[in-house]
Amino acid sequence: MQKGRNPLLSSRLTYFRALRVLGVGLFFASLFRYQSVSRSIFGLWSYSFSFLILATGSFLLFTIIRSRQALRASNSNAEFLPSGMGELVDVAVLAWGLAYFLDVHEASENAPRILELNLFGSVMPAASLLEWIALVALFMAGVAFVIHKVDRKWANTALVIGTTLVLALLLEGILRIRVIVNPLPQGFPTISTQAWFRRYVKLNHDGFRDQDHTLVRQPGNQRLLVVGDSFAFGAGVPRIENRLGEQLAALLGKRTGKRWEVATAAVGGADTMDEIQFLQRVTFADPDVVLLIYFFNDIDYLLELPRRTPGTLIETYYPRWLLFKNFLLYQELYIRYRLIRRSLLATDPITSSAYRDASLVSAHMADLERFVHIASQRGALVKVVPFDNTILASPELRERDTAFVLQLQARGIPVCPLLDTFDGFAFRDLAVNAPFDGHPNEKAHSLAAAAVADCLAAEEPQ
Repeated sequence: MQKGRNPLLSSRLTYFRALRVLGVGLFFASLFRYQSVSRSIFGLWSYSFSFLILATGSFLLFTIIRSRQALRASNSNAEFLPSGMGELVDVAVLAWGLAYFLDVHEASENAPRILELNLFGSVMPAASLLEWIALVALFMAGVAFVIHKVDRKWANTALVIGTTLVLALLLEGILRIRVIVNPLPQGFPTISTQAWFRRYVKLNHDGFRDQDHTLVRQPGNQRLLVVGDSFAFGAGVPRIENRLGEQLAALLGKRTGKRWEVATAAVGGADTMDEIQFLQRVTFADPDVVLLIYFFNDIDYLLELPRRTPGTLIETYYPRWLLFKNFLLYQELYIRYRLIRRSLLATDPITSSAYRDASLVSAHMADLERFVHIASQRGALVKVVPFDNTILASPELRERDTAFVLQLQARGIPVCPLLDTFDGFAFRDLAVNAPFDGHPNEKAHSLAAAAVADCLAAEEPQ
């Protein structure tokens, strides 16, 4: 028998279904901020992204229709009492849709992450918290479903699973708040590492982590150009004023009584061939001193290293990587597992063994000579600076670094060695986030800058 209208139930259902429609609508609207690299449809989107837009639009229409149907049902049947599961799903959809909207609004290139099933891995602080709220709401909706559907004989099992998931969600939330408050580089592309770069790294017009420079030198100024990879870049160092280049410029200013302007052309993962290109790309004319900050993977371009094909279906949707992309808790567990596994295997890295290959080293030295020649064409003083704070980790590393410096000197390549610079310190005192990220911290940069200043003192660049 049909009952009268239930205004309270109708109002409640209208409100929550509106949240669901709004969440899906925000997601749908966000998609139009992005333009694919491969623009096959309307000159704007790839086939896969166009399908995503079409599917989302269809789902939005379906959501509106279903919400209207649910509202009509509630108006005509006062005995309909929602369990709460639907409302929790509505909250989750709104929180997730708003998170995606904020993430894409900040950077439109974040939009395609949905195609990789990266649903909860935003780096943006507000979006990250909203995604966690969506996870909590979905979990609570699941609990409501289990309470009504699961047989009593499975109650204990459900309780154990539920308790585990509650603990995991709590830890996930704590980790997200920690990353928002204090992101740390972890030596791996985790959300924490990405959040650190988001907060501290700003690129200039040349694409380097530096301020913009003019081509015209100010009268009386001296110019220092620092070229390199992540060490010169200052990975893990929040303020660029604390990098080797900037600290060295300050020391040279005190010693020479002149103002030193410093530019840094560095990108993480760069090798010697990249660094030669940086010399031609940087907007910084006629430097007086050019430093190549060298690390012991710069030889990698000469190695035939195995490479995984990026973007394959297996790699993109492999369960382990889906968990890694979406959850900080899994990332924290994975980097610890990776660290333990690496310490147990203790194998000789391919890069280290490359320095024992005479033919590879000879070809590498020729490229370093080319760098020095290009950098010194306009009269600049050029120095190669092997910067390796990991030298403290083992005698083998010191042996490798020493042999390399001797080979540079034998080829007549100008070098500022830092072999004894870090003696007396523990590795954890010189790393940004040991043991996870071994990049040099402010202290290591300071010690290196002082050693390079002493090395340059005998040259007295004018």
